[in-house]
Amino acid sequence: MNTAHTMGAAVAIPETVIDWSSTARDTAAHRVGAYATDRMHPGVFVAAIGSYGAMLIGLWLLFGTDLSTALSLIICTTYFAMYFGVPVAMYRLARKTLLHEPPAGSLGRFLRGDLDTVTGPVSGWSALSQVLVVPVSLTFGLIAMGIILKVVA
Repeated sequence: MNTAHTMGAAVAIPETVIDWSSTARDTAAHRVGAYATDRMHPGVFVAAIGSYGAMLIGLWLLFGTDLSTALSLIICTTYFAMYFGVPVAMYRLARKTLLHEPPAGSLGRFLRGDLDTVTGPVSGWSALSQVLVVPVSLTFGLIAMGIILKVVA
């Protein structure tokens, strides 16, 4: 057994996984050998923030015509900026001070690999879907409700 270090996690990889020229590739072993980490890829967070941002833009486009609604949307936009701005600023500050942290690699590599969680490993696609299901559903739902309200009015 060899030990590979990726993103701060040590993963034991069988010799057959490291030898990519072997004819029999186990799908799960291939995924673990490709990439295993205990940290979420930053691209997943960017996608979640982008989904919430798209929802906010959709709300502005659909409901930003009335003055009282615009005031409420200004407050929502301020909360959005604070809610996501502070963690992004802290992440950027931590990246500047923690120079020993290896780069995250590509999002595609993360999606092909595994994410170690408290309850066991999950695939990268599963982690992405668990993070994005709520914001994407809310975005589509609110935009659909706004279109329906505009059509009915």
